[in-house]
Amino acid sequence: MPQLTGLQQAIFRQGRGKLVVFICLVVVFFSLTLSLGFWQLDRAAQKEDYLARNQTNEIMQASSWVNAIDGQLIQLNGKYLSQYQFLIDNKTYQGKSGYDVIVPFLTKVGLDDVLFWVNLGWVEASVDRSKLNKTNLPNAEVELQARVYLPAKKGFRLSDAQYQTQGWPSRVQYFDASFFQQLIGTELTQKKKHLLVSGFEMRLEAHQAGVQVRRWLPNNVMPPEKHLAYAFQWFALAFSLIVLAVVFLVRHVKESMNNEI
Repeated sequence: MPQLTGLQQAIFRQGRGKLVVFICLVVVFFSLTLSLGFWQLDRAAQKEDYLARNQTNEIMQASSWVNAIDGQLIQLNGKYLSQYQFLIDNKTYQGKSGYDVIVPFLTKVGLDDVLFWVNLGWVEASVDRSKLNKTNLPNAEVELQARVYLPAKKGFRLSDAQYQTQGWPSRVQYFDASFFQQLIGTELTQKKKHLLVSGFEMRLEAHQAGVQVRRWLPNNVMPPEKHLAYAFQWFALAFSLIVLAVVFLVRHVKESMNNEI
């Protein structure tokens, strides 16, 4: 076998370095596209489960609230504590920025007072971020129907650090029942000796007192079929990367063999 000249050896080493970089890039992007494909499949399964749960119309009474599951429809009788309103930031609807409005709802279950966190729905934000509008709610006792919302996974957050604006309504970053309870719990526990607090969100059904824009409706949610289509695209891209990598490697091997002749 003929010896390679110094120039040929330098070219060979340079080509080998490029090959290593190329393989690393292929591995990284292949792993990324594959992960995104499986993530979309997981999202499709979650959406199918979500839509199935929200089609059930069997009503549970508030007395059985501790046994409630995600999507369970519960009937509540009580009063809004409208002086406490939490505005969950960074919620969009039809391209507009706004808030989800969370209001504590006090109901009587046996000898206990139970506090639920009712999501009224979406309201549009003011152009002036410092202006937080209060939602008008009835002062009298009302009957509500709302669904339990228990997300399977923590949603995307810019930060895990919670914050609040001073006064009411209070703008917050995300739903956090424990945090909300800390803000209003001391005042309530002084008035209510047997107070129980739920740890989940209740999303109002249509035509309920205080309901706003219900942006979580199935027709406002990306359907499972679209997630499956995205998954197919990511898997197709992953397959294309492998094909391109094989073609490149075959050519590289042929060129290396020709250089050795």
